Amino acid sequence: MPCRSDAGEGLYRPCDTYNLYWGCWHSTGLRISEALSLECSDAGDDGLLIRKSKHGKSRLVPLH
Repeated sequence: MPCRSDAGEGLYRPCDTYNLYWGCWHSTGLRISEALSLECSDAGDDGLLIRKSKHGKSRLVPLH
């Protein structure tokens, strides 16, 4: 079923955000709290920088 939205072009639709988070969880094994706290600056050439992960540590998650 295609996503439908009244939002203008260039804006994320709620289903786009859902698909983005689902893809992150599926391909990287991120925890929900880690995925929800991601910022654009956390994405780099090496992968995703996860800040304050479990036990307050940071880690780099490679992207496929």
